[in-house]
Amino acid sequence: MFDKSKFKQILVQLCEQAVETVENEQLEVKGWGKGKGDLVDRVVDAASCLANAQGGILIVGIEEDKWPRKRFSRCPYPEVNPAWLALRVQDNTYPPVNCAPHDLSPLVFEVCAGLLDHYLVDSEQLPSLRR
Repeated sequence: MFDKSKFKQILVQLCEQAVETVENEQLEVKGWGKGKGDLVDRVVDAASCLANAQGGILIVGIEEDKWPRKRFSRCPYPEVNPAWLALRVQDNTYPPVNCAPHDLSPLVFEVCAGLLDHYLVDSEQLPSLRR
């Protein structure tokens, strides 16, 4: 079952902390890779690792080495979507790993925009606090 509040909390952490700090045994974060083939390899590998452990969450499309606000980007491959990725995982694992794909784009926008508004308010209040 999709728990919006859980994903929102993860996304907030990814906006504020290093990816490797947020990742754990049940959470993997992967970037878009250097092409669709690389993306599939990354996703299949991560999904297999999670499936062989306790299961978990795989979030795709977040770059590790970028500033927190710039980590999130749209998928550069027009034909790739959550269902497409889930099918690649099933096709490339044995026994097939089943996934419950979700598009987090609206939630990412909501979280990042909300945090940006928060930081803008804080920065406007900062000069009055220094007097």
